[in-house]
Amino acid sequence: MARSIIIAFILAAMTWSCEEIYLPELEKMDNLLVVEARFVYGQPGQIVRLYRTVNFNDPMGIYPKVSNAMVSLVDGHGTSIALSSQGDGNYYLGQDLEANETYKLVITLEGKDYESAYQSVPVVSEIDSVYAVYMEKIVPSGTDQSADELGRLRGFQLYADIGRDEGTAYYRFTHRLIAQYSFNIKKPVNGIPTDITVFAWQSMTPGGIFNIASPPEYSSQAGIVKHPLVFLNRDYTIQKQDTATYFQGWISITSQYAISEETWEFYRDLNRQLSAGDKLFDPMHTQARGNLRCVSDPSEVILGNFEISTMKESRYFLISPGNENFLLKKIPVHYWIPDNGAVESVPPEWWESRSKTYP
Repeated sequence: MARSIIIAFILAAMTWSCEEIYLPELEKMDNLLVVEARFVYGQPGQIVRLYRTVNFNDPMGIYPKVSNAMVSLVDGHGTSIALSSQGDGNYYLGQDLEANETYKLVITLEGKDYESAYQSVPVVSEIDSVYAVYMEKIVPSGTDQSADELGRLRGFQLYADIGRDEGTAYYRFTHRLIAQYSFNIKKPVNGIPTDITVFAWQSMTPGGIFNIASPPEYSSQAGIVKHPLVFLNRDYTIQKQDTATYFQGWISITSQYAISEETWEFYRDLNRQLSAGDKLFDPMHTQARGNLRCVSDPSEVILGNFEISTMKESRYFLISPGNENFLLKKIPVHYWIPDNGAVESVPPEWWESRSKTYP
């Protein structure tokens, strides 16, 4: 939004007068410390990333990495676990988190001490059910004729219900979608041109704001009902030159992260910024303040958040004949699936279909 304001002022000044161009003064927020510390219980290779912000008008736009800090994790009993510097602003935790423990992040940098609030390792609840609803979404058409031209996107919205049991009530979701398709090529078999089926796939990650969930406010309901997970385009096509392709369904891989309430609030505030859409009163960065503070100087602004989550993965397969009907089924075996690829004649072991059987 701020950059748009600058451009508007410059164009107006050029239009109204050739004598002077007015450049408004903007608040400088460069050189702030940024902390990326997103730990997932049970996963190896936890990394903390440190860097500095740059001024909005910096022509290079390169965020300086911070590699001269001392970073440690302190548990609820006061035991400190040092993270090793890997260079380029990355700090590595070489041991696993304990399930029933709490931790805080401690950083010492250039004579100042920073720390986070304590975070516990959350318990993740099972998704009770995932179901699909056919719908039509109004979206920009993507044509060059008019920015206001709209089109219809037909497909299936996946929803989830999550009970509370012993788990947290707050979640973040990420998704990997795999589009399966096939096409035919001709190859000589025993000297005879023969049609060979190629089984191919593409992976994609939906964009947009953070997908987070919590129980409804001002309600006694403990669980989460009909939370939108991801939209699957019914009419998705893959173009190949001189070859017809046949769509063979979606594999949806959902990563469900159990998070704390304050981490959920952090993502909620980020979403408000990301979805502001250049409104007159955009949320300020300070409205997405994380759980980190400078002990040496409480007035110093630190960007980022220390997060501990627990992740559970679920997979579903959806295929439609091209109308409002569909088949949705849970995938019980989690095979490793490369991001993209193609194989001839025989589909890979993980390939999904209506009648697939599992070991």
